[in-house]
Amino acid sequence: MKLLKGFIIFFAIQLLCLSRQELYGQLYYDSGAIKAEGNWESDLKEGKWTFYYPSGQKSSIEFYQRDQLHGKAVYYDPDGHVIGEEHWINGIQWDQAVYYYGNGQVEKSGYFENGLYEGEWSFFHANGQLKRKVKYRNGLLEGVWKYYNEDGILIQSGFYELGKETGHWSFFSDTGELAYEGSYLDGQRIGEWFRITKGGKRKRIKY
Repeated sequence: MKLLKGFIIFFAIQLLCLSRQELYGQLYYDSGAIKAEGNWESDLKEGKWTFYYPSGQKSSIEFYQRDQLHGKAVYYDPDGHVIGEEHWINGIQWDQAVYYYGNGQVEKSGYFENGLYEGEWSFFHANGQLKRKVKYRNGLLEGVWKYYNEDGILIQSGFYELGKETGHWSFFSDTGELAYEGSYLDGQRIGEWFRITKGGKRKRIKY
């Protein structure tokens, strides 16, 4: 009887181990090319997975826990350049993220909190020039907005509150001359708006 109980316990343990066993697998495009490869555990993605473009070039390296993104994820363009680095916890994006142009220059960088933009984010043109540096709160733009062109010249200046334009805004030409100005409230233009002539005169405009 004791021998039978021991055999049953041993058999149950083996079944449990088998059910939790990590199995290596691949996914395929209709063409037969490999789309992804990595480990499965109980039919769920687990650990490191590598994804590919139809050409066979690597498109991303991702880490999973029970079929949800968990850990660092790195993305590549079809030429093999890194275009994104993210961090995930239980399928939700957190912490620092950096995205790149194909030339290796940073396109944007900042932090995620519970899947939303949070805190300061910096955006750049492909030539490396700062495009804008802004702040987010719960995924919405908040505070000062300044937008620069590829030559580093300020072309927009204003404010955001809860993701909508507010307060006084100024718009400049690509050479830095003031071109338009006016005010917003809750994302809508209000009051008087003006166009600034080359001679510096302010002319009221309709909107």
